[in-house]
Amino acid sequence: MISCTCRRFTNESRATLLFLVFLVIPFISHTIGFLLPEKYTSWQITEWLINYSGGFVRRGLPGALLYQVSLYAHIPPNQLIVLISMVSYLILALVFCRILKNLLPAWILFSPFLLGMPVWSNFTVRKDTFILLLFAGCIAVVRKVRGFIPMVVILNAVAVIGVLCHEMFMFISLPFLWVLISTRMAKTKSAAHRHLIPAAVLSPLILAGVWALLHHGDASIADKITSSWNIIFGCIPGITFRYAGPEAAIDGIRWTTDFAMSLALGDLRKSIFPVMAGTGLIWFVICGNLHWANGLSKNTDGEASQKRIQGMFTVIAIIQLVSVLPLFFAGKDFGRWMFLWISSTLLILPCCINEPIDLLERVSLSVARIIPQFVNSSKLNPLLFLFAGFPCANWCLSEYFQSMPVGCNMHLINEIFRMFLSCFHSVI
Repeated sequence: MISCTCRRFTNESRATLLFLVFLVIPFISHTIGFLLPEKYTSWQITEWLINYSGGFVRRGLPGALLYQVSLYAHIPPNQLIVLISMVSYLILALVFCRILKNLLPAWILFSPFLLGMPVWSNFTVRKDTFILLLFAGCIAVVRKVRGFIPMVVILNAVAVIGVLCHEMFMFISLPFLWVLISTRMAKTKSAAHRHLIPAAVLSPLILAGVWALLHHGDASIADKITSSWNIIFGCIPGITFRYAGPEAAIDGIRWTTDFAMSLALGDLRKSIFPVMAGTGLIWFVICGNLHWANGLSKNTDGEASQKRIQGMFTVIAIIQLVSVLPLFFAGKDFGRWMFLWISSTLLILPCCINEPIDLLERVSLSVARIIPQFVNSSKLNPLLFLFAGFPCANWCLSEYFQSMPVGCNMHLINEIFRMFLSCFHSVI
């Protein structure tokens, strides 16, 4: 048994190291690449540049703050955006390593299902990791802050910041925060009050979310945001870049809901998406059930505990999938929505295991009884996940290849080689 355990430990350690190695080149490449002036037109950078220069608009809070910092400190906004994005990613990685260290092998944390997905699919420089950190902060506030009033104030401050950064915060956070607050109130309040209090506590989050959704934006606001950043570029020495017109995410705020949905539904109708996304979802569910059903959790003490974790994981995954489902119809960034779904599920799971929630416990035990036992998890080869990918958007074969750990690194190495070759020819 000891030799088997050592062998499994060695294999898992090697797999973790392998995934970390495959993360290095893309992480460095994206960090450096988004510092270049031509990246000011990318969806990644422009999403952060949406501000309130044309009036209140959804997703404008980070851009408004970046605008002021760039104006008075004369720091190029793309440098601030890359710094915030990369620091958020690294902090989120530390959070996951801490809360999941006894639940998941480290190699799964850095696989394409979790922390590897933003890097290999090239959406590290987006608001997603920052939004997930805010969600983790909200969970911590509800669980750790003792006084009710301080909890409500801090929780809503963090939550409103999240929803003003991006309305997707409301979709991933609202259902579980409601359940968590209701559970906290169960110790001191009657059943009727227990269900009414979460509505009152979370009303600022709900109102801010509705307000953001109503202020969608239009062409006039997009033009004013673009002009405001051209003024900033003129104030910062060394920046010669100027916008000719609204680009990418800034231009996207003028899109109507019907137009955005038509883009998303158009991709959903393509046969390539259901095949690849369906495969990915099956892998995710099987992966979770394999490892939590077969005793890889160090905190489990018997089959009953293992089945409880298995059922809990499945129930939370279903709840969060329903929560983020509207995003799949509102925009075509399916890879991002899958990342938010998986990551939010795994942020919630340790909380539910350590502090049982009655309703979830009952449902989880019922679900666990009908979930079949899969093959032994030791037969799951981590190398398979080197060929798993989740494109941020545009689910075509080329994007799928470039979102895999192997494909992403091959693509970047080829680009680096071509760049050096071009420089070499220019010198000659």
